[in-house]
Amino acid sequence: GVTLTLDTLPGLPRIVGDRVRLQQALEMLLRHLVRHATPGTALTIATQVENGAVRIAVQHALPPTLDADVALARRIIQAHGGSIDVTDDATVVQLPPIARR
Repeated sequence: GVTLTLDTLPGLPRIVGDRVRLQQALEMLLRHLVRHATPGTALTIATQVENGAVRIAVQHALPPTLDADVALARRIIQAHGGSIDVTDDATVVQLPPIARR
């Protein structure tokens, strides 16, 4: 009962990390947000580049209840140099790009 909208940009910068673990972290986080969304509401997932980092923002109606999946996702993303910020109406993941040499 939740509407999901994707707004992704082509050509996002590459990031470095364990692809399987990062994918697992993002899946856990997104699954959690959808599972705890109020039926009939909409979630919007938007990607963009901000200060060279990949930014994935999920707009939601209410602050999600954080559980063990979110804590694990946060630790995985932080281990890759990224972050998760949760506000009343959005959850934002930042992932750093590959460092240029």
